Amino acid sequence: MDVGQFGLGSYEYGDKYISFKHCNQCGCVTHYTATEAWDSGCLAVNYRMFDPREAADIDVRNLDGADSWTF
Repeated sequence: MDVGQFGLGSYEYGDKYISFKHCNQCGCVTHYTATEAWDSGCLAVNYRMFDPREAADIDVRNLDGADSWTF
């Protein structure tokens, strides 16, 4: 990913388990990572930022973050 001249910013809120990364120019969230407080290795990427042809062959797993916390 090319972050360009403006770079990425990040923010955490609440329990600070997740660090959201966003473009410093437009504010769009590009991805998030687990923090040391969670230590899960969890990562998510906003593939809406990609050209659809680049993401066409990627297997998508949807996480039920509302109830079961399972894929």
